[in-house]
Amino acid sequence: GLDRLLRLWREHEMPGIYLVIVGNDAKVSSYRNQHARKDIIFTGARADVEEFYGAADVLVLPSVQEGFGNVVLEALACGLPVVVSRGVGAAELLTGSLAEGIVDVPDDGAAWQAKIECALQNCGCSELKKESRRIAEAHSWNDHFRQFEACLAEFCR
Repeated sequence: GLDRLLRLWREHEMPGIYLVIVGNDAKVSSYRNQHARKDIIFTGARADVEEFYGAADVLVLPSVQEGFGNVVLEALACGLPVVVSRGVGAAELLTGSLAEGIVDVPDDGAAWQAKIECALQNCGCSELKKESRRIAEAHSWNDHFRQFEACLAEFCR
């Protein structure tokens, strides 16, 4: 969905908002060449992604389809609001005010812009941060494996 996000920055006014893209994919060099702007920063793959979560105000995952999107849980664990398409599996976890970050039509640039701007307005809200963290803690790896083990034990009985 990175192409969708870059198109949003190209087609919609997003003054004062920086897009920082952490990680790599097969097209990142092409994207970097096509979108050489001061408000779009490509970091490449990083071992210190927690530093970027700490500096971020919002996580945006514009995938049309994503089995889950662990990056969403990572962002929530850092207290960040997220903006995701309905096709991201982790969208099912977003409840309460965090559900406002779900975009129903992935190619609707105006919807993405509105959701991102709304998330940025609310990113300092302590209740939103607590809700983000609560959701992430309820889906930790330890809890996941505990629940999986319980399912296997039930199945074996």
